[in-house]
Amino acid sequence: AWRGDDATDNEFEIFGQRLSAAGAEVGTNDFRMSQTGSDGDANFDARRPAVAYNSQANQYLVVWKGDDTTDGEDEIFGQRLSAAGAGIGTNDFRMSQMGPDGNANFDGQVPAIAYNSQANEYLVAWEGDDDTAPLVDDEREVFARRSSAGSSTGPPSPPDTTAPVVSSLTITKRFAPGSKATPVDATAGASKKRKRRRTRRGGTIRYTLSEAAAVKLQVKKRTRGVRIKRKAKSSAKKRTRCVSRTKGNRRKLRREIRKKLRKLKGRKLRRRIRRETRKAKCTLYKNKGTLRRTGKVGRNRHSFSGRIGKRKLRRGRYRIVVTATDKAGNASKRKRKSFRIVRAKKR
Repeated sequence: AWRGDDATDNEFEIFGQRLSAAGAEVGTNDFRMSQTGSDGDANFDARRPAVAYNSQANQYLVVWKGDDTTDGEDEIFGQRLSAAGAGIGTNDFRMSQMGPDGNANFDGQVPAIAYNSQANEYLVAWEGDDDTAPLVDDEREVFARRSSAGSSTGPPSPPDTTAPVVSSLTITKRFAPGSKATPVDATAGASKKRKRRRTRRGGTIRYTLSEAAAVKLQVKKRTRGVRIKRKAKSSAKKRTRCVSRTKGNRRKLRREIRKKLRKLKGRKLRRRIRRETRKAKCTLYKNKGTLRRTGKVGRNRHSFSGRIGKRKLRRGRYRIVVTATDKAGNASKRKRKSFRIVRAKKR
């Protein structure tokens, strides 16, 4: 792509030519991509083209600087092109907004463009002179705009930066593991006096999503832990951390307490050791597995058998942590809910 004056002297526009891998011309010769001002008016022109190729849509996005409505007021414009070089969607859409419209003291210059195939979006950057505080006239800075490439026509839309919201999370409070979630029913055909309540097998997870997203459900078991000191080089704000009650960690805790109380002896020492040991108790949640589901907008419901794969969860107290991530990669805040796995009662 280049700037050139083809029909009217000094009326510069953006032109392009497709080439094969061998350098041979392909398709239309010297096709025009910009339409700056009125044809035949040399006061309005386009310069400094830059091109990016969208491998997912098989399209090009060409950007340039140009003065389209006010002579000397340069802004950044763009045009989508098909793989054959034909214009797509809105013609010469504007991408920058440097200063107030009609004021030639503020402008955008020297655009550059890149395409991100993983996020399917463009990044357009340029040098500009803007009046947004605290900037002043002739204070040139580098500006940029991220644009989603998802639309096949019109200017690229701003990328999705809104994270999904998870709300109204509930889970069956207590149930026994089973192959399927089953309702709590009394024994069929029994009299009211002889009805025996059966333990529910399997539970149900319910939540509401603000948008469609991939949902991660982490199952964590509540266990007892002990709080010991962090290493001296640790950058964490808290001086202690909650760890499993293994023999090694309990031994570390005893050493820390004895070092702290080394001046005490006898009964006072024993009482303080018991007190410090009680204070060091903490609650730890260990990850037992992750379930992945596809969530829709609105209310969602998933059956949970109390198993992670083929592995049955043991009796105890648990917590489920729900996180939703949309297609743009925005992650929601984590939501937590506690539940309990119990033993199934026999009839």
